[in-house]
Amino acid sequence: MTDKVRVLIVDDDEKMGEVLRKVLIRHGYHLSLASSGEEALRQLKRRLFDLMLTDIRMPGMDGLALLRRAREISPETTVIMMTAFGAVDSAVEAMKQGAYDYISKPFKMDEVLIAISRAVEEKQLRRELLAMRESLAARHAFGNLIGKSRPMQEVFDLIRRVAHTSATVLIRGKSGTGKELVAQAIHYNSPRKDRLFVPVNCSAIPEELLESEECHNPHNPLKSLALEHLLKIHAPKYPDDRRGAHRASRKATSC
Repeated sequence: MTDKVRVLIVDDDEKMGEVLRKVLIRHGYHLSLASSGEEALRQLKRRLFDLMLTDIRMPGMDGLALLRRAREISPETTVIMMTAFGAVDSAVEAMKQGAYDYISKPFKMDEVLIAISRAVEEKQLRRELLAMRESLAARHAFGNLIGKSRPMQEVFDLIRRVAHTSATVLIRGKSGTGKELVAQAIHYNSPRKDRLFVPVNCSAIPEELLESEECHNPHNPLKSLALEHLLKIHAPKYPDDRRGAHRASRKATSC
């Protein structure tokens, strides 16, 4: 996990900076030192750091000012603040401005290592999640829909047009013609692409159950509850998507 992780330590106390450098190098991190906020900014402009560990109180540019400039220059760099005991308010303000965490001086080296390890792990998880989302979006954008004919180009154009609206879309076609692929393409080209895509197999739901739900039959409360439970199984944490799945699963019927 520490391979190629670049850490920038910013502290006007050179002895403290050297101690931190030796400890972190021993644990596999790549270290750079800066004795002032101005020097730290110069280093941030020259190379990308995964993490910056900076003191808050320093002569000249203090840690809060450095944090603001660092987020402009290198927004991908995670920042952890070091603060003296009794200056916690400044650390809290730093977190409001985008710092990941803070460590109170005097601290034990284990506290520093744990804070840095946690920040690096979370950063790695965010990268993996972003990569998965990009891969998923690319896979479902149009990659599974193949066709160069004029009718298929018209389908692609229609998908692009409806994807950016909130309109309800009815996709019709025989079994095996790719209706779900079109639905996925609409979803992953829409502003809702980061949310859950919930396919519901309507044929697996008894027709009478759908009719009673559509008609809101007060004499069949158990059936309505059963359908709601079924949809919750498909979308347990996305209430808006559950409503979308609910609408998609309803079958037009006369009441």
